Amino acid sequence: MATAMLKYAAHRLFWMFPVLFGIGTITFFLMHAVPGGPWDETKNLPPPVVANLNHRYDLDDPLLIQYGKFIGNAARGDLGISYTFQDRDVSQVIRQGLPATTILAGLAFLISVGAGIPLGMIAAARQNTAVDFVSIALATVFASVPGFILGILLIMIFSVAWDLLPSGGWGSPSHVVLPALALSLLPMTFIARVTRASVLEVLGEDYVRTAEAKGMPPLVVHYRHVLRNALVPVITIIGAEAGALLTGSFIIETVFSVPGIGRLFVQGIMQRDYGLITGLVIFYATVITVVNLITDLLYAAVDPRIRYS
Repeated sequence: MATAMLKYAAHRLFWMFPVLFGIGTITFFLMHAVPGGPWDETKNLPPPVVANLNHRYDLDDPLLIQYGKFIGNAARGDLGISYTFQDRDVSQVIRQGLPATTILAGLAFLISVGAGIPLGMIAAARQNTAVDFVSIALATVFASVPGFILGILLIMIFSVAWDLLPSGGWGSPSHVVLPALALSLLPMTFIARVTRASVLEVLGEDYVRTAEAKGMPPLVVHYRHVLRNALVPVITIIGAEAGALLTGSFIIETVFSVPGIGRLFVQGIMQRDYGLITGLVIFYATVITVVNLITDLLYAAVDPRIRYS
């Protein structure tokens, strides 16, 4: 089993490089096809200055030559220079913003999983009761409201009305609370709904009824027999949401002024920073690929009947 899993993981990691190559290629040509350039936001630059900047960063080379240099540098792990942060390369910019994004996404992940799975189990155990109806209603509301709207509402309530938490910034634990809540509510509802549906399906199985007929406590039945067998679809959604939390916090980081890579990505788009955008897209693609691989490997840990080939 372990050998098959290692072969499967090695096979997936091998194919990750062609995928990243394709994503990097598509992003490179799409960014250069967008009208404008990285110096458009710098007002009133004389044409000689723009020409010197283009020459300094090889932007006056033919597009295919620029692409060849980009691929060659990326193969060595060099993602190029950021035109917005001209004193740092893209790798340095990512390393600078990654800690804030990791902390924010990690806390949001803990909230969404720690609250979503119990809520889904409680709703399934109390099917067609007031608890079930309330949980479904809350899940529908949070799934329907965009994250930036939730963020603004949280700021209005906890920062403006009650003055309990800061409305933005970074540097103390209190700064993480509101953006983590705003980022976690949507994935929490998805996890709760998938957990509820999966648990309801498992509750009708014969082995569950047998365990209940033997007089086992309901808590033992639910956590030893029901939850373990209901986790496969839940792990799928958790893996997807884990990647989304780490790579999809653009708006939340912007709303709460969090100095993470999501906010840097938005700045790169606004500044047409080819190097920063392409480098971040490759980084995001790597994260999503690795998270998907980890998710697939967890299936066998939850359900030993799953085999890898």
